[in-house]
Amino acid sequence: MNSPGWFRIKGWNCCFRYPDNPAFTLQLPDFSLVFERVVGIYGLNASGKSTFGKLLSGILTPSVGELTVEFFDAVSHQPRRAEFSTCLNNRKSCY
Repeated sequence: MNSPGWFRIKGWNCCFRYPDNPAFTLQLPDFSLVFERVVGIYGLNASGKSTFGKLLSGILTPSVGELTVEFFDAVSHQPRRAEFSTCLNNRKSCY
């Protein structure tokens, strides 16, 4: 079966904190992942799965760092890209 395309997720010091919580809900180090098939995310209760999904979809933006989602459609041969970031002058770290 031919792949309909691929997508890549890149994160640079990507962290998220809800406004009513002083602690970071999600802390991700620098990473780059490439997928050609359906991907599932699993984990324990309150481990950040829904928050990560909301970051990927653009519903939320990172409190610190940057998250990029790229997709290449093999049928139309068109790349697509979405960036969600919070750029801080002092490039704070959540670690």
